[in-house]
Amino acid sequence: MDGASAIIGIVAFGFTVFNKVDTILKTVRGASEELATLQELSTDIEVLLLALQRTDTDAHLRFRSPEELAYLDRLRARTQRCLEQVEVFAEKVQRPSRNGQGVRRIKMFNWYIKKNDFDDIARKMKDLESSLGLMMAFVNS
Repeated sequence: MDGASAIIGIVAFGFTVFNKVDTILKTVRGASEELATLQELSTDIEVLLLALQRTDTDAHLRFRSPEELAYLDRLRARTQRCLEQVEVFAEKVQRPSRNGQGVRRIKMFNWYIKKNDFDDIARKMKDLESSLGLMMAFVNS
């Protein structure tokens, strides 16, 4: 996969995952510190995804060395793993409805999210933010 395609794939997958995360965060009632932290991280990640989406990756990656492109591929794989971990969290918090129509409902967030779970998802989202930031810096350097 070339560098530009890899970035386009990450951005598309990122928007899909964070659409789920946003749905969860907007559905949950309450103003806990944990929820506010996740909302802030989600916003930061979406801004990075938008910035990557708007970058002319073909122009920025055209004259990169094979070593640089290999680094970008490792960074893409790291970012992909982070997104998959956040998606697992989103899937755990959502559940199928009982009416059988395929509508997904949000589980009681405060019942699901324990301190260790919060620390884990917050760390994964920070890792994702870091990976996207590195990707953005690499593409624009």
